[in-house]
Amino acid sequence: MLNICLIHTEQFHKDVILLLARKGVHVGYVCTPPEQIEHLAGSVSDCVFHSVWEAMLGLPPARLSEEPRLSVPPDASLLERLFPYEAITLQMLERLNYRNMRIQDLRRFYLKYVSYWSGIINIIRPDAVIFQSVPHMGYDYVFYALCQVFGIRTLIVERTYLPDRLILIEKINEMPSPEAKQKIEMETNGCLQYQAQAVENVLREEVLVEIENRENYYDMHNRAFQLSGSSKPSLAKMLKTLVLPGRSFLGTLWRRLSKLLKPVLTSIYGLTYPQPPLITYLWHLCKDSIHRISLMSVYESHVEPPDFGSSYVYFPLQYQPERTSIPMGGLYADQLLALDILTHSIPQDWTVYVKEHPRQFTGVVPQSVRLARSRQFYKTLCSYDHRKVRLVSPSVSSDELIRNSKCVATLTGTTGWEAVQRGIPTIVFGVPWYIHCPGVHPVTSVGSCSKVIGEIAAGKINVPRDQLESYVRWLNAKGTFQGYFADVFKSNLSAEQNARSYAEAIATRLGV
Repeated sequence: MLNICLIHTEQFHKDVILLLARKGVHVGYVCTPPEQIEHLAGSVSDCVFHSVWEAMLGLPPARLSEEPRLSVPPDASLLERLFPYEAITLQMLERLNYRNMRIQDLRRFYLKYVSYWSGIINIIRPDAVIFQSVPHMGYDYVFYALCQVFGIRTLIVERTYLPDRLILIEKINEMPSPEAKQKIEMETNGCLQYQAQAVENVLREEVLVEIENRENYYDMHNRAFQLSGSSKPSLAKMLKTLVLPGRSFLGTLWRRLSKLLKPVLTSIYGLTYPQPPLITYLWHLCKDSIHRISLMSVYESHVEPPDFGSSYVYFPLQYQPERTSIPMGGLYADQLLALDILTHSIPQDWTVYVKEHPRQFTGVVPQSVRLARSRQFYKTLCSYDHRKVRLVSPSVSSDELIRNSKCVATLTGTTGWEAVQRGIPTIVFGVPWYIHCPGVHPVTSVGSCSKVIGEIAAGKINVPRDQLESYVRWLNAKGTFQGYFADVFKSNLSAEQNARSYAEAIATRLGV
């Protein structure tokens, strides 16, 4: 019987655990939000349940509190093997660094994680570790790194922007792609034939056609991230941000205090123990809201209307801190580095249009803005040569910016996927789930970026419609499995159907 660990699960995983057990897969360790532990308890015997908040602090679950193997300091040889992962982990911990800890203090958390998860590997001895999403909270990324070093198989669930389709990957930087033979068929025949005619019809008629005429699937069904109207500061917006952040935050907090308060505080102050009192949280909330407004003012003071008739690269900034930049953006998690490469790669008469992500100024948690963006970031952004870089207001339609651009550039953002659906080439600096899609071009240097943009300018690069349709059909038939990422996303699938599909995908990949 295989023994696995599940990291950061959601409610439907109780059925997943039971279904996996029937297939000969034993879940020996579950790391999940504390409110889910009672829900999952009893679904499997001899399983260790661990709160994610304890995991963030590097604390063991009560069942293993006396286990000495969880606190053994790592030796130099192990730290050397983990060295490529250390810097990324420290960047992840910045998203929880609300106490403004020094880098040495954050590294202490990193070392605690290495000790703890090394001990868990020795105790649980998992055959595989399943991550519900790309590890990006620090503690989970260290576990992932140790699995890579020790040769333990990892499976990671990554969502796509195809309706109810998920990808199961084994490494963060390796997304599924059609096999060589299938690629040849795509290029020569323009399509792949599959037995599931119903799936093919959905792909052709609903996915590719509708995405050209409406907001993308998740934006439509889960409250689009785009803003309506101007994002310039106003007294009303200031009061809303200060008093009712995150759409009546205090009202929601008052109505659901017992259910909401602890998860909110623990997720924000994940590296702080004990948790600060509510009044402290509210005080910092106000200060960070004011800081957010000041940053928004700096940005908005430099925006100008886009010229849709000019030659430009559309470079939308991604919301941070998030997994889409760290770790999926890799070395380009600093988006200004990607912008530097673009400015050195475009022809003289081209411009890069930069647009800040709307949620960066309107997210539910104003504290995250302080950790992801600084005044210096925006000063640097505004200091680029105006002939090369121009800022666009977050209220400008992304769809219009995409349609009129020569190409779109992004780390791993959804805008890249939307662009190729509209026949616009996309440059990616990271590893998005759609990286192998026709029309998507990974770049790693000024040289490779200049080459791609030069070919786009010369009209040598386009997005063949037949190849695009074939790729999407392949994704639905073989590259993904049916399911939704978490229960916050609306879906036509029931929780039972989702769990069954999820368990089947895991069991199939594990070979049981």
